[in-house]
Amino acid sequence: MNAAQRATRLVYYFGGAKPPEFFDPPGTGVHSSTLYRNPIVIAQEWQRMLGTQECASRANLARMLGVSRARVTQVLGLLALAPEVVQALAALGDPLAKPIVTERRLRTILKLPIAEQKLAVGAIVGSLGDCHAYPSAFDWR
Repeated sequence: MNAAQRATRLVYYFGGAKPPEFFDPPGTGVHSSTLYRNPIVIAQEWQRMLGTQECASRANLARMLGVSRARVTQVLGLLALAPEVVQALAALGDPLAKPIVTERRLRTILKLPIAEQKLAVGAIVGSLGDCHAYPSAFDWR
């Protein structure tokens, strides 16, 4: 490679290995494979870690995960949603292909009465167009 080519093209070297696909230029047919974690599943995992004494306290859990205690409290606070809502959201699986359910959205739902929480989560899942995949989880009539 001559000096002119180096000046016009950004090159990454990975010890002779092929660079990861995210370095491919746009329009080459490579699509993003980003997966999003289900915040309810994360909260359940963290709660399980606290319940099995893997971590003695939220502070220890925060240290182990490399996050603040406030962050641990925020995530675990999502489990204060109605039990049916938590179960239904967990039924969506983990990881999610797109950010269907976000912490930010769930925190606003958390402030609602239980009946409205169910309606809000039903609307989220209904917007997916495939809520028939989880009929028992969302049949609240």
